Amino acid sequence: MPIRPSITAGLVVFGLVVFGLVVLGLVVLGLVVLGLGAHASAATVLDVDQPDSNTVLGSAFTTGTGQTFVPTANNIADAGFIILSGPDITVSLYDVAPGDVATASPLVSVTVNFGGATGDFIDVFWSPVAVTPGETYFLHVSSTSNLATLRGFGSAFDTYTDGQAYQNFAPLPGFTQPADFAFRTYTDDAFSSTVPVPASLPLLLAAFGGLAACARTHRLS
Repeated sequence: MPIRPSITAGLVVFGLVVFGLVVLGLVVLGLVVLGLGAHASAATVLDVDQPDSNTVLGSAFTTGTGQTFVPTANNIADAGFIILSGPDITVSLYDVAPGDVATASPLVSVTVNFGGATGDFIDVFWSPVAVTPGETYFLHVSSTSNLATLRGFGSAFDTYTDGQAYQNFAPLPGFTQPADFAFRTYTDDAFSSTVPVPASLPLLLAAFGGLAACARTHRLS
């Protein structure tokens, strides 16, 4: 029995659709691989920076010492303070007001040992933590030694206007305007709090739907 032309044409279309799907799948796979490669080469980028440090403002040994700040990026991967002397420092990130830290859990808390006197930034790194740009966060600083003193900038100029230095969980006293510790934060430039969907994925799903409909039509004919 000869094969009807409509069936032959349908088989040709079916074959072309299958071939197109294979090519599209390879393209999607290539994009995913490239995306993973880009993430692997991610780097930390400076986000918030207050480098002025002409004054010794406080000690990390004192309870409730730290700095409020507002991130501009959607994650924090590193924070640092200028430490006048060592031997260690613990930096903890909170999403609550300084007065509420005692009853809250930090988003992240990391300790680094650096030895003796430095007078320079001591940076503490961690896996990127998701934050909300424009919201206020608190970096709490502590140490096992009363020698760990922090430098900063205390004056009438309010150097960093999106936050201020704290000690005993209260704004650092003794200045006509809010004082600031010398601090900085970094962000991971490849971090994403959601898994992106390749732009071609909806097309791939639509093609599979069309293929299923085509196959059903041929069975009915």
